[in-house]
Amino acid sequence: MTAEELEKLEEKMKERTEMEKESERAMKEGKGILTLEKPINARNKKITKLVYDFNELTGMDYIAAMDCDEKSNQIFRITAKQAINLFALAVEKCTEDVDRYDVIAQIGMSDSVIAIMYSTVFFTATVRAGKIRISKK
Repeated sequence: MTAEELEKLEEKMKERTEMEKESERAMKEGKGILTLEKPINARNKKITKLVYDFNELTGMDYIAAMDCDEKSNQIFRITAKQAINLFALAVEKCTEDVDRYDVIAQIGMSDSVIAIMYSTVFFTATVRAGKIRISKK
């Protein structure tokens, strides 16, 4: 292996390491608490905080969120409708007394913008992490 080939390989390894760190960080940040600007009601309770964790979702949860938007035909992009459904499912797994329909039906506009952003960032990071884990050999 020439010095030039070795240098190119080292550069690719650095790029890959940076991508892995970025994906890992986003995956870790796939959970948290969203303090609502506009509370929602669930089981006769006023809910002001939504705990979410995208890592708790199953493959079937993912499919349910993706299937909610029949017009979408992208596999590596997520629509706002899919994103809010993905967020609602992540909340349902972690917030006591709240189900996804409570979130979808009641979340305020400013809160939904944040929820959609969280879902989109997590989805994109997951796609990138998946690409990194796939062996090309």
